[in-house]
Amino acid sequence: YGDGICCSGGYGSYQIFVDGVRQKYGREFETSETTQIGDCSPTSAPTVGSNSSACASDESMVRVELLTDRYGSETTWELKNGDDVLLQDGPFVDFFRRRYTKEMCVPKFVCLSMTIVDTYGDGICCSGGYGSYQIFVDGVRQKYGREFETSETTQIGDCSPTSAP
Repeated sequence: YGDGICCSGGYGSYQIFVDGVRQKYGREFETSETTQIGDCSPTSAPTVGSNSSACASDESMVRVELLTDRYGSETTWELKNGDDVLLQDGPFVDFFRRRYTKEMCVPKFVCLSMTIVDTYGDGICCSGGYGSYQIFVDGVRQKYGREFETSETTQIGDCSPTSAP
């Protein structure tokens, strides 16, 4: 019928796990949906969509989890190392409490900054629903956030200023 598995005919969903880590959660699509998991590019890129055991010994697994409020189309985020954007996502679907997860291996001992933006200016909690976001490094939660206005930036990792000789 082309109506996917949510919502006119019920509230179905599906999840894809790799080594116990959820890579994809889906509900709304028409006739089909294709999802690439892992490093699908022909060149060697950062490892995306795997768990920390897939990272090299000098790398850490960073995972960003977002649970949207009702207005996911207002929300975007990006994870940077200096000026280099490592991961980004959004805008998202306007659907209450939809979960999105992205992860990748990054060198240990770097300073990362994650900025989440809500274009309407009411954050992701609480007037438009109860959204939240979390940042994990090697499975340990570094940040949990919900309430902000237009944007919030969080630094994680080794962000201490270097001293000049």
